[in-house]
Amino acid sequence: MNKILVITQCFPCGSWLCIEKIVEKISQSGCRVHILGLGKPSEKIRGIRYHLIPYFAYTRFGNITCASPALGFLWYLPLYLAALSAALFLNPKAIIYNGLTSGLILSPFFKLFGKKNIIMYHSVIGYTSGVKRSILRFLFRFVDFTVVNSIGSRDDLSSVVSGDELFINDHYADEIFFNSKKNKRAPGDDLRVLYVGRIDKDKRVFPLIDFSMKMKNNPNYRFTFVGMGADVNKVANLSREYKYIKYGGYINEKKELAELYQWADVVWSFADVTYLALPAVESLASGAPIIIPKYAAIAGKDELIMPSLVPDSIGWLVDPFDENDVAKTMKRIQEKKEYIHKNCLEYAREHYSNNNLVKTAQKVKEMIV
Repeated sequence: MNKILVITQCFPCGSWLCIEKIVEKISQSGCRVHILGLGKPSEKIRGIRYHLIPYFAYTRFGNITCASPALGFLWYLPLYLAALSAALFLNPKAIIYNGLTSGLILSPFFKLFGKKNIIMYHSVIGYTSGVKRSILRFLFRFVDFTVVNSIGSRDDLSSVVSGDELFINDHYADEIFFNSKKNKRAPGDDLRVLYVGRIDKDKRVFPLIDFSMKMKNNPNYRFTFVGMGADVNKVANLSREYKYIKYGGYINEKKELAELYQWADVVWSFADVTYLALPAVESLASGAPIIIPKYAAIAGKDELIMPSLVPDSIGWLVDPFDENDVAKTMKRIQEKKEYIHKNCLEYAREHYSNNNLVKTAQKVKEMIV
């Protein structure tokens, strides 16, 4: 039986939630999987061995890894040291990394011992040239396979990685979301708006927070925010001040999330340039339409997302910097109750079903055996 070591710097983050599903499928296909990670998972996959390093909450403090390469390295240092020890002790055939940083740093060491290196990557590196491109090309020589989560991420890496070593894994919604039953609502009912995700500026949640604050004298709206992040106190304080605003903390339990999507009339979420975030995908699978800011959730940039990510049949694109656009969209939904449960469900079945996950797991297994 092939043994695989999976390395992750966090458990409660979008990238891991996607990678975890692939890892579970690989485990079910006959591989023995060990997971080494910082922190503690909210639940463990049956049949997989976990090796956990007590650590700071990534959802609260992990954003410091983006501040500078030095801070990022220091954050991951305990994981690097533990990974080297675990690989020597467990002697896996392959290493799977959650993220580009850990994968590129560790893969040269493990390649010396004949290990397969597979990076699963949920971010962007941007345009590279000169020395940076040369360094990336050199490091990727030690990586056997890279799984990305969108066409944009694939194109982003295509200048440093050959096409046959890249594979796109689109987001996947768990079956529990497809099986949830949507509450029937009528025009004139209060509008229930839900946000699920990291609560900080780059996720474009501030326009929704600002809008919710202006609705304190309007009985037609209810807002619920779920997640953690650098600016979570802003929402938590509002929930204590206003009854129509609720903060639900961080929720990783799928059943509880499915119930929230079932409660919501519409979900405010976010997207990168070429893909929807996982909460948006889960919302559609639950039959709830989505509102997506038209600018990508990339810190410090205002790149436009692909309009085709949000067809008119499943939701709305808004300009988050235009207060009138946000208000008009919300009012139109509230007054007409433009709810499109069936359209959302069918779209999610076609684009974000279990089929995506099975294909990726099979491809990874082919690389290992």
